[in-house]
Amino acid sequence: MGREAVCQARLGRKKGEGKALLETSELIFRGDFRVKIPFAAVTALDVKGQTLAVTWPEGTLALELGAVQAPKWAEKIRHPPSRLDKLGVKAASTVAVIGNFAADFLDEVRARAARVDRADKR
Repeated sequence: MGREAVCQARLGRKKGEGKALLETSELIFRGDFRVKIPFAAVTALDVKGQTLAVTWPEGTLALELGAVQAPKWAEKIRHPPSRLDKLGVKAASTVAVIGNFAADFLDEVRARAARVDRADKR
């Protein structure tokens, strides 16, 4: 996803400034302390004012991202983009598949794209 922000963070008694990174499947904070939270481990998300609070079994990380960014980050954590979103495949797309791909990926492409062409005619 590639979002990043310099912000203040709190985790229990720890507090400090650093860089928050919103990756494809995890939230990372690097600064006065370090945290890595896989999206799959998130049990609660809350946005209050400028702060995004992310709860997982190890505690609650509060990031002061700003009133505009905090809800956007929460939405990206709740609904991360799929592989096809990242590739820009839309319902009206024609997709050419060249080479070998896992069946689940091909099923995803067929379910989304208007037309799928296979170079090897499988």
